[in-house]
Amino acid sequence: MLLELMKSYQVVLVDCFDSEEDLRNHGELVNKGFYTHFLNVHPQIAPHILKENILNLKSDWNLVISNSSRRGLKEGIEISQTLGCSHFLFEHLGCFTDQAFTPETSMIEKLKKVDQVIVPSEIMQQALLKYLPDKKIHVSYLRPISEYFKPLSDPQIVIHNRLLYAGKFLGSKGIMDFAKNNRILFDERDLELLVVGSGVEATELHELAANYPSLQVQPTVNPFDLIQLIDSSLAVVVPSLFESYSMIVVESLLRGVPVVCHRAGIAVTLDGKIPGLYFLEKNQTLTPEVLEQIKSFSDRAKLRKLMHMFLASDQHVLLDLIKRDHEQH
Repeated sequence: MLLELMKSYQVVLVDCFDSEEDLRNHGELVNKGFYTHFLNVHPQIAPHILKENILNLKSDWNLVISNSSRRGLKEGIEISQTLGCSHFLFEHLGCFTDQAFTPETSMIEKLKKVDQVIVPSEIMQQALLKYLPDKKIHVSYLRPISEYFKPLSDPQIVIHNRLLYAGKFLGSKGIMDFAKNNRILFDERDLELLVVGSGVEATELHELAANYPSLQVQPTVNPFDLIQLIDSSLAVVVPSLFESYSMIVVESLLRGVPVVCHRAGIAVTLDGKIPGLYFLEKNQTLTPEVLEQIKSFSDRAKLRKLMHMFLASDQHVLLDLIKRDHEQH
């Protein structure tokens, strides 16, 4: 998307990080061909300093694109109003997993101040249509970094008898319940569960792994190493019930690797459209029948191709909105 924007506009990329660990693992992903000006924002930077830095790069016509409101809308809205520009918001709050979700009134009021809201799933669009006009909400699927689109680096890669979880160790992610509730199945099938990430449940997971031979726990890795882990696994497991657009689901399917998750969020849109998508029981268990289907899955090439097509189907949604906004100003 940034490459397309660079053809017609100047782009100031403001890259913000949640933590020092996030900065170490992801700072290397910034490609100089994606922007005209770049601001690398330290986690502790004051919002007013950020606004001053952006103002120094202000041009005649401005548009702010935020990638999320999971940290709150306050700073993004303030920056757009200070700059006197339009504000397009990429919204992917995890709680929008079904149309019945009721957001806080304060969030809806802030969303009304945004010119356009771009969401990554139809479920989120339907949920927000209760509060915002349809002409203001658009679906545009979030795309992983370009590395995920590349073919397998090693066509002879060894696929291990392993399921992979990569993400935060939080209760809302469901990984602890998944590990506990499937322990017997994993032990009986000599199947490894590799858990990669960090979070408040890290200590509990390490304690569980000490007495659970099939469970392996590793710290967070950078995306390039994660791709290798995805490619060499039977499948990726995403046991969360609270994600409207799980990027690891999209990343794994784009690599041609099956995913086992719940019928929630983006999985509802993908269900029936692509192969390699399998579902967990409500109690987080993986049935032996589903496990056998995963182990016998043999069409990674077709899965990769279909996911490429899916992600390309709406790539001009945001660009068309920006062009229209530019012409109006």
